[in-house]
Amino acid sequence: MTITAREEIADWYIESGRESVDSFFDSLIWAEGTHAGINCLIDNGWLVDLTSLTWSFGVERIAADLGINESLGTGLDWDTKQIDHVYAGDKVDFLQRMVAKYEIPIGRTYAVGDSGGVVPMLKAAAHGFYLGDSDPHILGTIHITESSIDTIALHIINPEN
Repeated sequence: MTITAREEIADWYIESGRESVDSFFDSLIWAEGTHAGINCLIDNGWLVDLTSLTWSFGVERIAADLGINESLGTGLDWDTKQIDHVYAGDKVDFLQRMVAKYEIPIGRTYAVGDSGGVVPMLKAAAHGFYLGDSDPHILGTIHITESSIDTIALHIINPEN
């Protein structure tokens, strides 16, 4: 049986223990503007969610630190080693569930990301920001090579500026 990279990483985490792994989050250093940008969006009535291909325990911790209530990440059952994989297409499904759950007009959806894993979600959202090196050429998506969450938040709230 071939062991995938995620399975190998899960073994490392489980061997280290949940408490040890979680302790690394205490030293997390936030990029300038992250909290201000998320708070700006939430304060202006936007639903903010966090999706990532990485582990859900990390995604959930980061989301909680930022005041984000909805998140999606690869699940790990620490007792059984069961992995609930999240792939790029799952981000689209998550976006669609959030649109339905909160009755959000599709024209008010934005996706923001910096890797190929966000491309399907950028295509599904009405608007987006891609912070990667090369322009993915997706209708409604603005390509910028670097920015901060607070700058992106201001553009979402005031797209004319």
